[in-house]
Amino acid sequence: MAIRDLTISERQHAAIAEARKLADSGAYHDYTDIEYVLRFDQGLSDVTALLDSQAIHRDLNRRCADAREKQGRSEQIIFSLTVRHIRNWRVSKVVFLLGTE
Repeated sequence: MAIRDLTISERQHAAIAEARKLADSGAYHDYTDIEYVLRFDQGLSDVTALLDSQAIHRDLNRRCADAREKQGRSEQIIFSLTVRHIRNWRVSKVVFLLGTE
């Protein structure tokens, strides 16, 4: 059953749950991005009214920031490991080519 087919209370709970899921994905900057996706991609035309609370906005913004920060740390770790791997590979290749191992 789609969110738009639920009662207003059920719609609000479902919209908040979906908004939190989107925020936790790390793909969105703030609650306005999430409202846009819910309205235009998921057809929830009254999403602004359903998420009309400063507390919800703060929660979604915090979740977005936390998820992006976590995602950034993961990307930094992967980059760091990749660079370290490349450096080790170069050293190993040079040692092998020189035959000094």
